[in-house]
Amino acid sequence: MFFYTFLPALLNMSLTASVVIVFVLLLRLILKKAPKIISYALWSIVLFRLLCPISIESGLSLFGLLDTPVAASGTLTSSIEYIPNVHMEYPSVVLPAPGIGEAISDTLPQGEEQLVADPLEAPVAIATYVWMAGVLVMGLYAVVSCLRLRRRLITASLVKENIYLADEIASPFVMGLIHPKIYLPSSLGVREQPYVVMHEQHHIRRLDHIVKVLAFIALSIHWFNPLVWFAFVMAGRDMEMSCDEAVVRKMGDGVLADYTASLLSLATGRHIIAGMPLAFGEGDTKGRIRNLASWKKPAIWVILAAVIACAVLAICLLTNPRGQLLPFELGTLQISWAKTLDCRPNEPTSFDLNDAELGELKSRLSGLTIGRQDDDLAGLTPYYSISIQASGYYFSVQGFDTDDTHIALHYQGRYYRINDSEFSQYLRDICAGGTRTSAAEALPAVQEWFDYYNNGEMQWGGRQEINQEAFPGVTFRWTPEQVAAVLEDGEILPLYTGMPIWSVFFTDLTGDGLPELCSTLSIGSGIVDHRILIYDYANGVSYSLEDRMKYDYSLSLKDGLLMVTKQVYNTDNKGEVVENGYLAYLNNTIQIVPLTLAVTEPAASTTNVSYTYEELSEMPAEELLDLFIQNGLVINDDLKASFTEEELQTLFKENFHLWHTGVSAHSDTAFCDLAEQTKVIFDQIT
Repeated sequence: MFFYTFLPALLNMSLTASVVIVFVLLLRLILKKAPKIISYALWSIVLFRLLCPISIESGLSLFGLLDTPVAASGTLTSSIEYIPNVHMEYPSVVLPAPGIGEAISDTLPQGEEQLVADPLEAPVAIATYVWMAGVLVMGLYAVVSCLRLRRRLITASLVKENIYLADEIASPFVMGLIHPKIYLPSSLGVREQPYVVMHEQHHIRRLDHIVKVLAFIALSIHWFNPLVWFAFVMAGRDMEMSCDEAVVRKMGDGVLADYTASLLSLATGRHIIAGMPLAFGEGDTKGRIRNLASWKKPAIWVILAAVIACAVLAICLLTNPRGQLLPFELGTLQISWAKTLDCRPNEPTSFDLNDAELGELKSRLSGLTIGRQDDDLAGLTPYYSISIQASGYYFSVQGFDTDDTHIALHYQGRYYRINDSEFSQYLRDICAGGTRTSAAEALPAVQEWFDYYNNGEMQWGGRQEINQEAFPGVTFRWTPEQVAAVLEDGEILPLYTGMPIWSVFFTDLTGDGLPELCSTLSIGSGIVDHRILIYDYANGVSYSLEDRMKYDYSLSLKDGLLMVTKQVYNTDNKGEVVENGYLAYLNNTIQIVPLTLAVTEPAASTTNVSYTYEELSEMPAEELLDLFIQNGLVINDDLKASFTEEELQTLFKENFHLWHTGVSAHSDTAFCDLAEQTKVIFDQIT
């Protein structure tokens, strides 16, 4: 699990910091004439992003302009997530550089293959070990550099307080964290010492010796990012130049020439290595002298403008965006509604919308702002789910509370918060007033050609032919190993093969008005698995449901509907059934629509008599159940087969105190359905 989460989190921090570095470098150019303390302060934003994976949310975040994906990490905090965790069904990369993220995403494995085969685990693990090796090298370098420097300071002599003179150094520096010490080269002239000491003391007062260590830690963590190396160097330069300006500003312009001369006196000889984490020397002498040569006390308005710009940029870059727009445009919508009770979903119900309703829904969806990513919702069962297929995209809006305090959009395996209860209520109003047809009724009609998998014995030497009105001049021919199309001129076009092909059904799954051929077939030599193949003859493409050596798939016809059975792979016998459902074509893929009870609309009340809850509760069991049946209550056939009439009456009476509220104490969907119907009828007759 560590390899799935750590490296993506590290890369997200590094990418976020890279964006901040670019903004800081741009503002640094704009504020070239401003005091260097402003530029130096801006690098603290980069340091924060390099070390902290989360931040608070704000509508002012500049990351919102880049459609940056965010993931919830708390009530007010979130993390930027350009790169998702590896072990997810549909991994996708969203980078701040246009086109690059899409190109990378196209190369990543998608769907169940990614969850089962896990092809990304090995490369991510290797990359993590390489990163660890890099951090180890950086740490060893720091330790060795520190030990070497300490050996050169053994002969250092105390001047006063925390100031030392050393013969083996050529540049002054501060060393230490808790009790920092100032080390001066013995060759430094008496005249230059006051300026240099004041410079180093300003470093200590400003806690630069601690900042330098934190910066080196950040560099060690993000050693693979060249922008971080560049930022480390530039921040060090701004640190030194801001200290130079502070000394000149404190002592007055009259010392400018002498201070510059002191820098020149240190411009020769060896310098402390810039990466030394526990000590820092006075590098980039040439740049510092150039800065002092052009330095003059800035006007108040320049300082004020620079401070305001720095503060605004800090707010914009330190915070994460609150949300993001839907990542696609909407076209034709197919909408379904499913409501759950006691964590058991009823069958989705489809809704046919008129042009006005469809236009309004498109408008609301197009302008909808999606909140933070919150994958914790994946472990919860929604109270209701509104599924929408739009322009080739498939997503759902899900509510997890009856009062709509938790609403999310589920898209490509991720959950995004929707902080808009008005939008959710709008969808629920549509579902309350829309034209309803059950999902089963909405599925296309099916014509069975033959089914040797479930009925009869395979005709190993047989051949069958059939014609379809949708394809005039074409005869479809089956043999156990092949399905082909025979054209009028006698040409035979092979469509697909199997070992054998057990069944063929015709149905219009894609909705183009032309039927596809749907088959159960076996594939393999020695190791054989069963799979489903759908051949779209009109477009010359095929789709399949398969999971070699893990699951077997088969088709069957039930009540005029094409059903899918998913079983544990078994070479000898049919294995354990793990899923049953309708065969459907969604989001350009073949999918299994869950097989659950259909939602039954209760009829209108057959009586004008109104009852109170107390009156209904006091009714005898037989009279109470008969009253609800008269008003449209439909009892599932499985329940009728499992209970006698008297037992059903007792069951209804005992559970009425719950069922009239729509809540069932039973987990079975049949009882959940009864509870839902009971509530609707109760509301009608009371």
